[in-house]
Order: sequence, then structure tokens, then C-alpha cells
Amino acid sequence: MVNLVIDAILSFVISPWFQRIGLYQLQEMNAWGVYALTTIIAIFIYVYQKWQCSVFQ
Repeated sequence: MVNLVIDAILSFVISPWFQRIGLYQLQEMNAWGVYALTTIIAIFIYVYQKWQCSVFQ
């Protein structure tokens, strides 16, 4: 749950601010796309971590 909140802050607060100050500009993805991408990556990392813990126990 904490990761979802942090991803939302990244997508809807930090990313637009970075774009406003000229750090980068998103071309093909909006804030919802960034949120979905970071959430999917976090799920993959979580599943991988659980798999690794079960293999090495």
C-alpha cells in the first residue's frame, strides 16, 4: 500500500514538477501511464523477491 502512495506522488506531483522546470518532457505517456508502469514494475519486483526468498530458504 505504501508503494502505491509513493508511486502516486511520483506520477502526479513530482513528474509534472520536473516537466515544468524543464528536466524532461513525457512524449507518449501521461501521468496515469507513469503510475501504471511503476506499479507493474513494483509488482514484478515483489513477486521476484518472494520467489528468491522461497528458493534460498
